[in-house]
Amino acid sequence: MSSNPAPKGKERIIRSEIMQFAVAMEAVMSMHDSRKGNSWRITPLEYLINKLKEEFVEWETTPTKKELIDVANVCMMLFHRKGIDAA
Repeated sequence: MSSNPAPKGKERIIRSEIMQFAVAMEAVMSMHDSRKGNSWRITPLEYLINKLKEEFVEWETTPTKKELIDVANVCMMLFHRKGIDAA
């Protein structure tokens, strides 16, 4: 969180909507832990990019919160991977 520090003398508060979304994302991620673990960390980026496209189409077809969480989780994976892998 250092990229967006709180103003001097003020505590940084994460919005409740962001925390609710993060908790929902983690709930879905943890459901897959026993089968997939952290395999997303070594999965080829091409696979994750295609998975994002697939999840987005699923959301367009079935616009539910569950599908949005799936999209968000793949976005999170890509966000973290792009910081590690070469541009």
